[in-house]
Amino acid sequence: MQKDICGAIKKKDNTECKNKPMKNGKCRFHGGLSTGPKDKEKHSESLKGNKNALSTGEYESISFDTLLEDEKELYGYAPNDTGKVLWGDMRLLLVRQRRISQLHTIAYSEVKKDYDRISQLENALSRINSRILELAREIREIDASKPMDQMGEGTPIHQLTEILGGSRNIRIKELELVERENRLSEREHRLEQREG
Repeated sequence: MQKDICGAIKKKDNTECKNKPMKNGKCRFHGGLSTGPKDKEKHSESLKGNKNALSTGEYESISFDTLLEDEKELYGYAPNDTGKVLWGDMRLLLVRQRRISQLHTIAYSEVKKDYDRISQLENALSRINSRILELAREIREIDASKPMDQMGEGTPIHQLTEILGGSRNIRIKELELVERENRLSEREHRLEQREG
């Protein structure tokens, strides 16, 4: 036998809820179950690229279809002739490193700096860089058939070194630009104060 009213006790005034109950015996406000999204495809499409809970990006799920065009280009730079699984991990770490670097640049360029956030991002970058070095060692062990003196410019480890060096140089240039912009805005502010 189904009840005529919900019967849940309202917090507001400690009276019984008189709303019509659903199949489970409670109204939609007091425990009527959600049926979820009606169109599952639209729902999954809307979640693609959702960054609402993103903190540093260190543990962010990355799939190829959510990469930006320049990230796809970065992903394609890493050679794939040795240890395909390791190189796939390396590519993802390089993309992750780039995204965290961009977040760091944005946080550093803000007028009112959140130093806790900047420190959090720098720590995440350090951990990512450590993982990149670990992977580089593993890749080197796989490629250990070549003696170190025969490791030339075309080898995967040399290519990886080039990629990491380029990534670091880009980050340094971005930070220099941000610092230069900050100095200019500070000078402009001081000039305005003197004139005003």
